[in-house]
Formats: sequence, C-alpha cells, structure tokens
Amino acid sequence: MLRNPLLHAILWTTVLMVGFSIPGQTLQRLSFFSPDKLVHFGGFLILAILWMRAYPTSIWRIVVYGALFGFFVEVYQHLMPINRSFDIADALADFGGLLVGVQIGRPLVRRKKPEESEQL
Repeated sequence: MLRNPLLHAILWTTVLMVGFSIPGQTLQRLSFFSPDKLVHFGGFLILAILWMRAYPTSIWRIVVYGALFGFFVEVYQHLMPINRSFDIADALADFGGLLVGVQIGRPLVRRKKPEESEQL
C-alpha cells in the first residue's frame, strides 16, 4: 500500500472531494490570496504531484483533467445545498496549483535507469 502511487492519487482526490463537500459558512472573501485560495492551490499542487507519480508520462492529461475537476467542483458546490458557491478564483487557484505541481513533480518522477546487476 505504501508503494502504490495510483492508490495515493485516488485517495488524495477523494480527500479533496470530501473537503469540497463540507458545508461552508458565509465567508467574507477579502482577496484572491485568502486562506481559501491557498488551500485550493496547495491541494491541487499535491494532486498534480501524486497523479504524476502514478502516470509520469501524462503531464498534459493530468493538467487538463485536473483543471476540469477543479471547475466541476465549483459547479458542484454551487448546485449542492451546502452553502457554498461557484468561485472562478478558486478554479484559477486550482489550475495554478496544478501548473506548479507538475513543475515540481517532473524531476521527482523521472524514472531512474535500472541498476546493472553486479557480475561476480
């Protein structure tokens, strides 16, 4: 379980979805750089890195599907009776986190060449 990157990516995606489903209170949005935006940014940064570990050659798919996930989370929050609303700034923070996450994740997921076995 600890070495299964696909499981980690699925679990983190699930954690994000559960977090975005928690009913919210009416929050005063002060600026684009509110703590809420940092949570979105950080959550999607981690999401990108974990999905890159599972699928290291699918960077563009991860960015596209991640951006769609972030957008549809906002639609979901608007439609569900959980006292949350659609916020394009949240979707942009998600997208920013994805872009930074793939940049951080690229060197982390480079596959090492198999070590040549020592011959005796």
